[in-house]
Amino acid sequence: MEKNIILVILAVLMLSFGCIGTDATNLLGGNTGTSSSGVSRTDISMAPSPDYKLAPESGSGTAATVQDAMVIKTGSATIEVPEKTLSQKYDALKALASGYGGEVYSSSYYESDSGKTQYVTVKINSKDFDAFTGRLSEIGTVKSFSSSTDDVTQQYIDVSAKLNNLEASRDRLLALYNMSANLSDIIALEKEITDVQYQIDSATQQKQYYERQTSKASVSITLSEPAPVVDKSLFEPVSQLVNMFISGLVVSLVLIVGGLGFILPIAIVGFILYKIAKFVWNRMKKK
Repeated sequence: MEKNIILVILAVLMLSFGCIGTDATNLLGGNTGTSSSGVSRTDISMAPSPDYKLAPESGSGTAATVQDAMVIKTGSATIEVPEKTLSQKYDALKALASGYGGEVYSSSYYESDSGKTQYVTVKINSKDFDAFTGRLSEIGTVKSFSSSTDDVTQQYIDVSAKLNNLEASRDRLLALYNMSANLSDIIALEKEITDVQYQIDSATQQKQYYERQTSKASVSITLSEPAPVVDKSLFEPVSQLVNMFISGLVVSLVLIVGGLGFILPIAIVGFILYKIAKFVWNRMKKK
């Protein structure tokens, strides 16, 4: 008998706690529920006002984990190749780059009296930069070489953390947007979401830029083929004869012009005197 009474008391207590738990859930949850008419409703008491600004929480998100340093590598080299081998050496350079997973990014050709030149820009895996540039001597004589590095590890970590924060802010805004039923709140949230998404796109592009620049190194290479050397000693005797002939001709012309300049005035004066004398003589004979 006493056992049955205890069981009844326990059952009543369990029912009581169940009702209390249900009321507490309704009071604390309170965002969604069903009205007395059975129509679903939304509680937007947590929705922001139109001038509400939700900034990314500092420290939210997880900073990007970078296993290796993010370094942008660039190099420049001038290589002299033997005569009539520029085309073959250019092909050899492309094959060398391809062997390291690289490729010719751009190329241009120039020719002048001093020789032929091929300007080449090669994109190579950054991890193979030293190995690739160390073998450039296989192409020809390396006349000059320089390299530089730019460590952007911290910039990459910063933009990755910024991107995580922005994405977290966007997700919170979307959650508020889905909860809102007030038109002004919806319009304000749409603007906030658009602004945050714009910042996300910008940060994503910046992050991808760092990834592209650090994954591939850039090497600018100038392949130079000098013009053939002509032995000018064979032409020196002929050149001397030509110079002597020109010099003699110039002297002759000077003498001729100088002679004419001296004789011509005398000849003119003599001719005039001759005509005068002849005229006088003829007059005298007539008389």
